[in-house]
Amino acid sequence: MYVLLPVVVLAALMGLYSMARVPAAHVVQPRAELMMQAQAALFVSYRNAVVAYVTANPAFVGAVPVSALVRPATVAALPGQGNQVVATPSGQGRVIYVWAALPAGTASQAARATSGDLSYGVVSGNAWVSPVAGAMGALGVAVPAGDVVSICQIGV
Repeated sequence: MYVLLPVVVLAALMGLYSMARVPAAHVVQPRAELMMQAQAALFVSYRNAVVAYVTANPAFVGAVPVSALVRPATVAALPGQGNQVVATPSGQGRVIYVWAALPAGTASQAARATSGDLSYGVVSGNAWVSPVAGAMGALGVAVPAGDVVSICQIGV
């Protein structure tokens, strides 16, 4: 019985030593991912509030003011957030552009949180790229390069 005691003690000490040597990146990475998930949730909330406003005001064209959005009071403004609503060529529908200055990975998190919604992406020059579908085409409005963007259309 006592013959195995040194082996058990050595194994326990080696386990403790290996746990103490976990690189700091393993500890920090989940925090960064959680932060990006939180930013994505805020962006989805902002986008949904803009879409809800346009749905309730179908003739609206322009930038929806933050004061007109129905959002929980606890939802903070996102850095560089903006939006623009433009009429479709027929004049019967609206294209809604929503953006914010967030890390590019936020678009992937937003798409993941919305079951692969193709309306989320990142601005690249005067075009945008979806993390789900790749290049999506030209933007219809000026949005700062590198911003996370959501583009959707209501009506035709």
